Amino acid sequence: SNYVDEHVLWIRSAPPVSLNDIWATAEASWTLINPSVWSSVASTLAEDISSYPLLWGAVAVAFVFMLVRQRRWRKEIAAIGETAQKRSCCRMRPTWHALWLTLLITLPIPMALMFIGYRLRAAAAAETFPFALGWGLLTAAALLMPAECLRQVCIRNGLADAHFEWPESTRRFLRKQLRWLELIVPPLLIVASAMGRMGNEAYVNSLARFAFFAAVGWIALFAHRTLRPQGPIFRNMAANQNEGWTYRLRYVWYLAGVAGVLLLASLPLLGYYYTAYQLAVRLLMSLWFLLGLLFLNSLLLRWLLLHRRAMAMEEARERRAALAAAAAAALEETTMTSPAPLEETGPNLATISE
Repeated sequence: SNYVDEHVLWIRSAPPVSLNDIWATAEASWTLINPSVWSSVASTLAEDISSYPLLWGAVAVAFVFMLVRQRRWRKEIAAIGETAQKRSCCRMRPTWHALWLTLLITLPIPMALMFIGYRLRAAAAAETFPFALGWGLLTAAALLMPAECLRQVCIRNGLADAHFEWPESTRRFLRKQLRWLELIVPPLLIVASAMGRMGNEAYVNSLARFAFFAAVGWIALFAHRTLRPQGPIFRNMAANQNEGWTYRLRYVWYLAGVAGVLLLASLPLLGYYYTAYQLAVRLLMSLWFLLGLLFLNSLLLRWLLLHRRAMAMEEARERRAALAAAAAAALEETTMTSPAPLEETGPNLATISE
C-alpha cells in the first residue's frame, strides 16, 4: 500500500507542506553540511580510485586535456566561423567541424559531474549520502549538458553566429540567461535529488521538496524571460521577417512553457512530489529532444543555404563561360568577314621624283 501511494502519479506521495516540514528543513540542512557525510564521500571516492586506477586515470587525463585545449578550440571555432561567413563558402565541412569543437568545449564540467556521480552510485551502498549524492550529480549533469551546449553555440563566431546567422542580440540574451540558469538550478537539483535518495521521509518532505520547488521555479522564470512574446527572441524573428508558425504561436509557447513549469513547481507543495519528479525527468528528456530538433533544423537550413549558393555559383560560372565563348565566336566571325586591304593604283611618287 505504501509503495502504491508513493509511486502512482495521481496519488499523493506525501502530505501537503506544513509548518513541521519547514522546521524539518533545518535538520536536513545540517545533514547536508555535516563534515562526516562529506568524509564518507571522500572515503568512497578514494576506495573506488584504488580499485579502478586505470579508469580514473584515463578520465582524469581526458578532463585535463579538454581543459587545456579550451582556448585553442575556441580560436579554431572563431577561425572556422570567419571562413563560414564568406559568401564563397559552399561546403558543410566547416559547420561539422565547428559543431564537433563546440561539443568538446561543452563536455568537461558535465562529464566530470556525470562520471563522479556514476562512480559514487556504483561504489556506495543504497540510501547512504554518497549514493544519494551520486544521483544528484547525475541529475545536475543531465540538465547542465544541454544548457551549456546551447550557451557555447551562442559564442562569438560560433555556430549560432557564423553558421546559423542568429541575431547578435538573441545570442547575447540567451548566453546571459543560460549562465544564470547554470549557476542556480544544478546545485538545487543536486540537493533535491540527494535528499530524496537517502531513504529519510522527513528529508524528502522538507529540504528535497523545497529545493525542487526553487529549481523548477527558476526554470519557470527562465521560460518567462526567454518565451515572452515581446522579448528579444520573438522581436528579432519579426525584424528578420521570420514569421512562420513558431512566431505565430508565440503566445501558446509562452503560456505552455510558463504555466506548465509553474504547475510542476507547485505539485511537491501539494504532496505530489513523486509525480513532480517523474514529470521533471520527462521535461528534461523533452529538453534534450527539443535541443536536438533545434540543431537539426539549423543544420538543415545551413545545408539548404550552401546548396543554393553552390548552385548559384555554378550557374554564374556557366554564364561567364557562355559569354566568353560568345565573345570569342563573335571576334572570330568578325576576323573572317573583314575585307582585304586595297592595292594602291595611283602613280609611284618615288619613280616620278627620279
